[in-house]
Amino acid sequence: MADAEPEAVDESTEEAPAPVPVVEDPWDIPTPKPELHEQKRHEFARILLHSAETDDFLDEVFIRHTDTVLTLRQSVSIALGTPYVSLTFQGEPMVQCSTMEDAGLSHNSQVSVAIVPGATLATSCTDNCIKMWDLETGECLETLWGHSDQVLSVAFSPSGSMIVTASADRTAKLWGAENGECMTKLEGHNDWVNSAQFSPDEDFVVTTSMDCTVKIWGTDTGECIRTLPKDVNPLFWAAFSPNGQFIVTSSADRTATIWVSSTGDKLRSLSGHADIVLTSVFSPNGKAIVTASADCTARIWDVHTGECLLILKEHPDNVTSASFSPDGKQVVTASMDRTARIWDASTGERLRILTGHSGVVTSVAYSPDAHFVVTGSRDCSVKVWDAKVGRCLGTLEGHASKVTSACFMPY
Repeated sequence: MADAEPEAVDESTEEAPAPVPVVEDPWDIPTPKPELHEQKRHEFARILLHSAETDDFLDEVFIRHTDTVLTLRQSVSIALGTPYVSLTFQGEPMVQCSTMEDAGLSHNSQVSVAIVPGATLATSCTDNCIKMWDLETGECLETLWGHSDQVLSVAFSPSGSMIVTASADRTAKLWGAENGECMTKLEGHNDWVNSAQFSPDEDFVVTTSMDCTVKIWGTDTGECIRTLPKDVNPLFWAAFSPNGQFIVTSSADRTATIWVSSTGDKLRSLSGHADIVLTSVFSPNGKAIVTASADCTARIWDVHTGECLLILKEHPDNVTSASFSPDGKQVVTASMDRTARIWDASTGERLRILTGHSGVVTSVAYSPDAHFVVTGSRDCSVKVWDAKVGRCLGTLEGHASKVTSACFMPY
């Protein structure tokens, strides 16, 4: 009898699910859109993306109800091919990392998306020029020449229509942001002009100088309308309060001072730093001030009492610049330690460290929607960061010397 043919053995096994890749950079790979089977509709929500400008439909993304708004932003950025997006839902900016449910989003919710426009950044440099940059491409759109010495600061007007610059050539200048033409030269300081900033209504500019004075100028005439009482120390920075009624200045005498802008009267001094104060700016609600000092700290002050509320001390070197986020909930600082750091403005907790510059970080600022931070450095570069995760999104290179200041155009 012939041997029976052995039964075939089924060696097939059920295919194991592919492992989920570890994604270090959310911009590097596409996010698959899961199919919404009936049993999973409770897990995923389809979010409809519409243009904030035209209301046209752009795309759709699928997000778990338990995911954060940060995850939504990353998915939108991948879908649209750019990390530079600003999200709004029912008229409110989506900047916090709350869950989708906390944000009020559900299946088929419509989110408005604004892609940050082209000419978004302005930078100043010790090579005597100002550059305008396309944020998304990293290309320099225009270089503004006109100062005869290094440019120490640059700032947009609140509407974004003008730029003001301060220079070691002892002048400040007003420029048209759209055409790059010099509109007005502000002359009257006897030494380097360290900073220049607009008032909220754009009618005035305040400047500080190594000549120990602070001057207020009319933007329509270019004339100096007021000089604050002369100090005996150089002044490094000045900024208007959000309502325009006050000005805060920072000085080599280790203090910041609050002034009444309409009269030039001194309101109070903020004392406590152990070295020169390099920057001082108001919070968005005008109730607090943040100062940056060569004593390696930044401090947050109560405007009405002059009390120091918090000391931000983790930088191992001079703190060169500081700024509040647009909602006032965070502070970002820059330092000679080659980093910038993001802090909780209510607790003083350090939230993130922005590391990547090879030189002193001289300037730091938030974008108008708080999604991004821009830093300028003595390494001749400018970096744009995702403020929520602390990741560098791009580096702008083109200045021939140290970058002294960097800021976003309002959008």
